[in-house]
Order: sequence, then C-alpha cells, then structure tokens
Amino acid sequence: MIEPLRSPDSNTQLLGQRIGSYRVLREIGRGGMGVVFEAVHVDSGEKVAVKAIHEKLLSNLTAIQRFVAEAQLMARVDHPGLTKVLESGQLPGGRPYFVMEFLVGDSLQNRLQQRGRLSQKEAVTIGESLARALGAAHQSGIVHRDLKPDNVLLVADDSVAGGERVKILDFGIAKAVAASAGETLPGVQTATGLLVGTPTYMAPEQCRGGVEVTERADVYSLGVVLYQLLSGAPPFVSTSPGDVIAMHILEPLPPLSVRAPDVAQPVTQLVTEMLSKKPADRPSMTEVAEKLHALRSLAPLSVTISPTQIVRRPAEVAQSMPTTEMSTNETQMFREQERSPSASLPAAATAKTQSAATLPSWLLVAVLCAVILGGVTAAMLLR
Repeated sequence: MIEPLRSPDSNTQLLGQRIGSYRVLREIGRGGMGVVFEAVHVDSGEKVAVKAIHEKLLSNLTAIQRFVAEAQLMARVDHPGLTKVLESGQLPGGRPYFVMEFLVGDSLQNRLQQRGRLSQKEAVTIGESLARALGAAHQSGIVHRDLKPDNVLLVADDSVAGGERVKILDFGIAKAVAASAGETLPGVQTATGLLVGTPTYMAPEQCRGGVEVTERADVYSLGVVLYQLLSGAPPFVSTSPGDVIAMHILEPLPPLSVRAPDVAQPVTQLVTEMLSKKPADRPSMTEVAEKLHALRSLAPLSVTISPTQIVRRPAEVAQSMPTTEMSTNETQMFREQERSPSASLPAAATAKTQSAATLPSWLLVAVLCAVILGGVTAAMLLR
C-alpha cells in the first residue's frame, strides 16, 4: 500500500511502488495536467503507461474533474487510432490516475521539425488515419478540441499499410457532445467566457468562445494539420495568441495552392473546404476520411518548389504555442494591440491572392473584441 503522497518529491516516491496490478518503474514524461510513468503488470510483465495528476493540482477541483473526465472519455471509444485506457483509480490521498497502453513512437511534431513538410501521399495517409480515429470519437459523442501535431504519435506497426499506426493522444480538454440521457461526466463544463485550446489549430467558432462547438471544430483543426503537413506551416502564424485568434475569425485563408503548388487540386480543394469559416460549410469527419482514402493514390503535380516556399520557422513558432486557457477579461489585451495580426509573419507565410484585402489593424481588433465580448453572454460548450 502506498502511503499518502504530500511532499514535493512524491513522484520519486512512486518509483518501485505498486499501483493496482502494476509496479511503477520510471518517469517518462510530464504535461500540463500530469506526469506519466512506465510500469509493468506484476504477473504478466506487460508494459503500460500510468498517468497521475500533478500533486500541486489536488486543490484544484476543476483540474481534478478534467483529469477524471479524460480517462472516462478515452475509455468510451475503442479504436486502434486512439490510446486505450485499461483502468483508472485513486492513489491514497486522493490523487487520480489512469493506466494506458504503452506506446513507443515519434510525434508528428518531431517529424515536421525534421523534414519541414511531408509528401502528399504521406500527408493524405496520415490525414485519413486521423480522420477515422476522430470519426470514431465523434460517433461516441466526443469532440477532441485540441488536435495538433504534438498530440499525434506515429507508432511502428507492420500490420498497417506504410508500417506506421497513427495514435491520437491527450483528451484532456475533450468535450462530450452527445451524452446519453441522464449521463453526466465530471469536468466537461467550461466556465463562461473561457477559451480553451491551442490557438494555431482552433476553429473560428472555438476562437469566439461561442456556444456551439461541434465535431466540425475537429474537422477544422485537422484541416490546419493537413495544411501544415503539405506546406510546412499552418495557414495562420504569429507569436501572439490574440493575433492568431483574430486571423482564424477574420482573415481569408492563404491559398494552399500558393504555399504548396505541387499539391494536387483535389487535395487542395478538400483542405480548403475543411478550413471553411462556417462549420456548416465543412464536410463531416466521415466524409473527410472517405475523400482522403480516395485521394491516396493521386499523384502530386510536377512543380519545382524553391526553398523560400518551404516555411519552417513559422511552423516551429506555431508548435511552441501551448494549449491555452484565456478568460474574457484577458482578451481585453487585444484592444491594446496596434499592429495587424499578419505584421509579424514573414513574406512567405503571408502570401495571399491579389484580391485578398488587408484589414486595417484598428478595425481588425475592434471587430474581434466585439465578436468575443458578444459571445460571453452565452453558456459555454460542454466539455
């Protein structure tokens, strides 16, 4: 039996201890919500990952509810593209934990940092796998809300085409949108006026903090990921979260055909549809998966791309932006920004068609503030 852990080095104290049927071996990672350990089943020797909430968050009821909800949501869906939760519980002292399958692989973020951009075939293949996994989550009434390359793991698996299986991680801010009658999940309620997600990959309606954030928000996020895989950078990039939020809501989409002219037109068209400002104009995740499957054998265009067209630095800036929680009061800072959101972007990252009009900075900020403040009066989305 593990004694209640209350000291700063409590994670070290867990090493060698037994949690349920598993013995903790070593710490292998940390995130905003918790710490992850490698452990083994005491009888079978099976390797697993044990995630325990940070002890400093034990006094934060909302954080505890979110952590418990993450385990419950992940356990609801059985799909090879989603991390499998084996069991969950509490350590003595009330510290929640859950046990997951042990995965070894390379994050999609690392793959992008190493190569800048992926081939059309590889991007479409990964995109289809992500769409099918997210589609399974949607069928169970779950919206991920924080899809990004850092939350995607590429695991070696000879049983799948290409030899790699795509795994979606981190359902820490996922939302239950179709709970059964009478069903409640702790920690899936967002405080009014709170924007949650990673701005680079958030859908416009998610950026507004509005009431209706559905599975079409995940379609938009996957569109951003595909745009980045194909071109080397997300469509909207800035070091300021406020600037990126403004761009998602107000700025026209920089044409993928300009950023990545070698990408076949049907692929470009699908990504453009996924990145529609209005949720109703986007395809469903099931439609995305089927269209990507049909495009897997499509050859890219024979176009020579100059090195200046492959934007690497903006991709690094975008990926370094963490999952964000922003209250409505904090969005008041947008009023003080005197520059256009696109001012910080290099020329290669701000290419637009000649017909795309540039909004004055004061108008951009004023409209953004009106949109955000207007949405604060509504009840926030279920999480």
